[in-house]
Amino acid sequence: MCLVGMVFPHNKLNVKIRYTGMQDGNNIVKIETYNSRGKKVMDGSAEVFQPATIYVFTSQGSQEPGMGMDLYNNLLASCAF
Repeated sequence: MCLVGMVFPHNKLNVKIRYTGMQDGNNIVKIETYNSRGKKVMDGSAEVFQPATIYVFTSQGSQEPGMGMDLYNNLLASCAF
């Protein structure tokens, strides 16, 4: 991070964070901060750890005939026609 402008007490700051790429599985982001007059006061980048995400899908063969029929029959029994 580099300060590139003056920040005074009670200044309102606008922070912009933008994804720029990936390195070794971590996200790389660019950070820019502007004062209320629109002048850039801070510039930098960061490498952000990305936790592992796993998506699991059941394969064919995990289904069986009649699956969900109990739920369907209970739903029909609870509906008033």
